[in-house]
Amino acid sequence: MKTTLPILLCTLPLAPLAVSNGPAQDKIDLTPRYEAGQTYDISQSFTMTGDIDEVAVMVDGQDQLGGAVEGGMEAEGTTVLVEVVQGVRDGKISQLTVTMDEAEVGFTGSVNAMGQGEDFDETVDMPGVGHTVQITIDEDGEIKREDITEDAEPLGDAELLQFSHRNHLDMILPTEPVEEGAPFEVSPDWEELMGEMMSAMDSSDVEPEAAAAMEAMMGAFMDATELEATGTVTGVEEGVATIEYEVTITCSIDDLMGLVAEAMPEEAGQLPPAEAGMTMTAEMTGVATFDLGAGYLSSINMAGEFQVDVDGNMNMGQEIEANAAFSGEFGMEYTVERR
Repeated sequence: MKTTLPILLCTLPLAPLAVSNGPAQDKIDLTPRYEAGQTYDISQSFTMTGDIDEVAVMVDGQDQLGGAVEGGMEAEGTTVLVEVVQGVRDGKISQLTVTMDEAEVGFTGSVNAMGQGEDFDETVDMPGVGHTVQITIDEDGEIKREDITEDAEPLGDAELLQFSHRNHLDMILPTEPVEEGAPFEVSPDWEELMGEMMSAMDSSDVEPEAAAAMEAMMGAFMDATELEATGTVTGVEEGVATIEYEVTITCSIDDLMGLVAEAMPEEAGQLPPAEAGMTMTAEMTGVATFDLGAGYLSSINMAGEFQVDVDGNMNMGQEIEANAAFSGEFGMEYTVERR
């Protein structure tokens, strides 16, 4: 008994480890794998519906509209692309061609204010349909787009922006292997994405003053936006990993008038002495699939809701207060097939 008891006491703390220490779970690698010569058929579509929840204007405390503003809109679009990888550097695509086979965007809706109504039903022409654009990304991340379509008028710089090298949405994938059931954080470099857009617009047909104002506005909105996004691999079947996503976006700007004045300093003196603020929230969930054998994101289906609130006031001999609220739903589908 004297010999057995010390041994028993020493081994008791190790008992839970002996029970729980099974084989380590293999991690799942969701790293895209690209090679020159690969061809991808990419289909993207989106839908959005929105409604005016409230528009109110009060002058010295008296309601001027009586809730007489209402309306809503619907938007949908589809794009079909053919992408051919021409070069790969450090595991990322460095050169590719993108052909826009199809593209349609349409808006429908109505607005009724103070008894005056207007309906709209518009389709946006996409000049890139039928064109092939070569995109090159150098070692410094600089992007060059060139329309190489035969027997067609080359697209302008602004129109070339319809063509992206980020069609595989790598930014929503983890950079390290993950365990099934363990959430990973999605943290795309939004500043880099916005910088690419704005640098491309610097040489577009937009007037320099308008481009500078747009850059300032977009920068301020990005600074005011917080994104929380996680993904979780929920299963692997027949070489395909299923990933579930949860995303929350919030944007809050307390001084809209100051932002406008900063973005457009020449017009600042013409702005009324007013205060205005805006808040925006959006939540979405979705499911994606990743082909582990081929190494690419093969589908995404996302859906969510959003809410925008704007309020302001000014005093020009009368105290004027205004607020508006807009909400809606949106969805996005994405499929990819590699030939």
